[in-house]
Amino acid sequence: GTIVAALIPIVKRNSLYAIDINDGSSGCVQAASCPTQFSLSGAAALTTEAPASFFASKKYTKVGVLSAQLDFTANEAADIQPYLKKAGIKYETASFPVSAVSVTSEMSQLKGSGAQAVYAAAFGAPIGYILQARAQLGWDVPVVFDVAGASFNIPALAPASQMSSVYETAFRCMVPSSNLAAIGLINKYAPTTPDPTVPCNQNASGWDSMMVFAAAAKSA
Repeated sequence: GTIVAALIPIVKRNSLYAIDINDGSSGCVQAASCPTQFSLSGAAALTTEAPASFFASKKYTKVGVLSAQLDFTANEAADIQPYLKKAGIKYETASFPVSAVSVTSEMSQLKGSGAQAVYAAAFGAPIGYILQARAQLGWDVPVVFDVAGASFNIPALAPASQMSSVYETAFRCMVPSSNLAAIGLINKYAPTTPDPTVPCNQNASGWDSMMVFAAAAKSA
């Protein structure tokens, strides 16, 4: 969210076309702010609404929110909190540096707070560390990973014995009811990923976004 927000004025000033992962934490609510900028997943906070609803459906009264100290994941951890509050769910927060190779102390903090589930905003190897810490603590609670975590093949980062009650947030483009113009472009022009665990909108991140535009322009 913060990275996209920083790009918004640059894209507008230079009259560039851009495909972004989200709206820069509501930076594109006013269309005039983003006349040539297109979001793949809509508002940054949208991906945290579903996990909060999941916790509410399970009647949890307290959730632990764990995040890596990284813009991408810190945004997810912050975005879910209003939804938890709205659902009447209390929460305890903890974070860890991206250089950490163990998150046992942070998970222990959340366990000690009485959390009945964990919302984990993590990217890469720490996904495995989180599940390892849960196992070491003998803490049998569900762990729901944010979209950052969902962009990885989670079963490849932890042994099968640690995969019980592990969930991931679906990218909006993976939800059948979604109607996003950019997803139509991706499905039509972007090459299919050989790894079925990679979410569909990852096809259009970075360089692939330029390929989508080039193919669409050539076809037009």
